[in-house]
Amino acid sequence: MAMRMEPEAIETLLARVEEHVAQCRAAVATAREGDPTALEALGTEIDGMAAAVAELRAQGTVPGL
Repeated sequence: MAMRMEPEAIETLLARVEEHVAQCRAAVATAREGDPTALEALGTEIDGMAAAVAELRAQGTVPGL
């Protein structure tokens, strides 16, 4: 059986995901204002989100994932 994370650890990872989402939204908004180079930041932010989600999955916090 997989170990369960403490709620505080889950909250920390979810906060990381939220921050990456906010950064993605900011990059898209900047691109809409005419700076297409802002989209270059998306890859890094998406990788950060993926890492946080992978950590949640690896810890077995959600049954069936």
